[in-house]
Amino acid sequence: MSVNNILLVIGSLVVASITWLLITVSELSGDVKVIKYQVNQNSEDLKILTAKE
Repeated sequence: MSVNNILLVIGSLVVASITWLLITVSELSGDVKVIKYQVNQNSEDLKILTAKE
């Protein structure tokens, strides 16, 4: 393999790993938003329940 081919392979690997990281991070932050929303819903339910007592 020539130097150019090696650089191309390394470059594509770097791009692929960066893309994978971005996708993973965005999925994680999406999960965090869902969890926060669920926690907010739960605390709202708790407020309603405690207000009734």
